[in-house]
Amino acid sequence: MVKTPTVRNISWIAYVVFYGLIVLLAWLGTGISSLDFIQCLLPAMLAAYLLSWTLRTTLGRYQQRGMQLIRKDDFLNAIPHFEQSYAYFSEKKWLDKWRYILMLSTSQMEYREMALNNIAFCYSQLGQGESARRYYHQVLAEYPDNGLAQAALKMLDAGPG
Repeated sequence: MVKTPTVRNISWIAYVVFYGLIVLLAWLGTGISSLDFIQCLLPAMLAAYLLSWTLRTTLGRYQQRGMQLIRKDDFLNAIPHFEQSYAYFSEKKWLDKWRYILMLSTSQMEYREMALNNIAFCYSQLGQGESARRYYHQVLAEYPDNGLAQAALKMLDAGPG
């Protein structure tokens, strides 16, 4: 199986939020236990990681499932999951906008933006270039600075080399 490439742009502000949460949890731990701050760091890190994982796998479940299917090269079945992700975060734009805090997500891209790019990518892998182009153009209509969509369109327009 060929490993499917993925691009993950990281938002550094998300790391500030995440590590700030760890410090806050460790500080709170010193208030409810007889442990000092350093002793509370490991449990605080574990709690923050568990919270982050839980939030991303529950609130971002459609995106996660779509990515699992992409890793299995099941592009056709991944598309509906990305469509569900796009619909979910379109209804809850506030959640997508504040994902750094509410989901502890480190992704610089919004979930809606990721979903559209992933749908386009799936269509390109299925050999459906026109559908891929349509979705990449939708990405650029909503997110004009999306370099991933810009590069993908150039590759699609270049055709087989």
